[in-house]
Amino acid sequence: MARLKTVNQLVPFIGGVFYMVLLIYAAVSKLNDFQQFRIQLGQSPIVTAYADWVAWGVPLLELLIAGFFLVERFKLLAFYCSYALMLAFTAYIVIILNFSDYIPCSCGGVLEAMGWTTHVVFNLGFIILSIWAIYILENQSNQNKTSKLRKVLLKLTITGLCSGGIVLILFLMSEKNLHRNNAFLRRFPHHPIVKKYDLDIKYNSYYVAGYDAGHLYLGNSTAPLHLLKVNLQNRDTVHIKINLDAQTIKFRSVTVKLSPPHFFVMDGMVPCVFRGEIGKWTASLWMKNTAYFSHAIPINSDEIYFKSIRGSSKEAVLGILKSGDSMAVKLKPGILEKQIDGVFDVDGMMVSSQHSKYLGYVYYYRNQFLVMDSNLELIERRKTIDTVSQVQLKLSKPNEFGEIQMQAPPVIINKSAALYQDYMFIQSDRLGKYDEKRMLNQASVIDVYNWKENEYELSFYLYHLNGNKPRAFYVYDRYLVALIENNLNVFEIKPNYFK
Repeated sequence: MARLKTVNQLVPFIGGVFYMVLLIYAAVSKLNDFQQFRIQLGQSPIVTAYADWVAWGVPLLELLIAGFFLVERFKLLAFYCSYALMLAFTAYIVIILNFSDYIPCSCGGVLEAMGWTTHVVFNLGFIILSIWAIYILENQSNQNKTSKLRKVLLKLTITGLCSGGIVLILFLMSEKNLHRNNAFLRRFPHHPIVKKYDLDIKYNSYYVAGYDAGHLYLGNSTAPLHLLKVNLQNRDTVHIKINLDAQTIKFRSVTVKLSPPHFFVMDGMVPCVFRGEIGKWTASLWMKNTAYFSHAIPINSDEIYFKSIRGSSKEAVLGILKSGDSMAVKLKPGILEKQIDGVFDVDGMMVSSQHSKYLGYVYYYRNQFLVMDSNLELIERRKTIDTVSQVQLKLSKPNEFGEIQMQAPPVIINKSAALYQDYMFIQSDRLGKYDEKRMLNQASVIDVYNWKENEYELSFYLYHLNGNKPRAFYVYDRYLVALIENNLNVFEIKPNYFK
């Protein structure tokens, strides 16, 4: 009997000491590295949208509960609060492990060294300790022990349901706000892409011309009729020389693009297009003087997706150039939405999916991108997580020749892009709410959107090489390739992130 009395005295005392040490240590660790704690919360799939007040609220709540343990009449309340808090932390871990697309970093201090499973076991130990202490403290009154047990179980059940329910509601609301409300918050899963290797390609004048059957083809802006063929599996390289049928055309800006089984040699300033078969590498004239263009991407062997200036309006327009009995030009003037002048304000990047099933256009200066079918019919007009929807440009008045120039550097929202199946990859060096500024000196941010579901999925870093940023990146099959200075960076994308 005396031993039982001693246990009944020791458990609440020792349990209170353990909880005080744990809560104070956890709170001080969070406050000591508050910026990092807030960043981690901002990247959490559960509290992303509420990271600001959670970052302050959790450590202050921990300190408040620790203070309750110092006052004898508040000790029972302190154990109930501790029980609820540990249940909430455990529910957080369970939801992350079972329902989240990715698993973020752990909490902080020594506890950060624990794995998530170890955290669950650790939490369960403290939950059991709090239940034991609560039962002892509740039974110290003279009420019937049976009715007291029922009352304790009812209190614990209600507290547990409320605690876990709050975490679940936060998760559901945070997911909705993150995906639908266009809040500028990013989340970084662990390694959605894995680097395979860097390949020194000797020159920084290479650009990606296309991809075919595991081989990447690089064009060269200083040697327009030269290609470098790279086997992405074994890194073998082959140099290719393109031959054109005898022509007297004076080229001004030549690019080479592939659309298997053909390749195209294009100059939109002449304008002309040559076409040949991959492997034979001899091209003949396919189009001349039909349409001027600034950029062009082959859709298939007979069609090219291009951007030009419409003669009647002097505004930018997207179109398709198609061969048949005669060369036909199909313009789609309603796709690019004018905000200022219809030229600078709609400037952006043309992209296409690997087999050109989908075509895309990503604006440079606003938080918007377009997805179209191969006939240039608009499928979706989507927004990025950035909040700049109106182009921020200062343009000069037309000079005597009608020319307009930018008076100040524009605010660039999207820098580069790639279209891969249902996903749009967009490079944006704009800082999100909890992004660390120092990272912009180390890496470029790639944001990924599921355009069919109208959802922001995740973000990841493309790290710089010797201070040099990626100038372009593409996604083919399971590869993400990036050009950084005179290197080709090859990554493998993890399919569980891009289903």
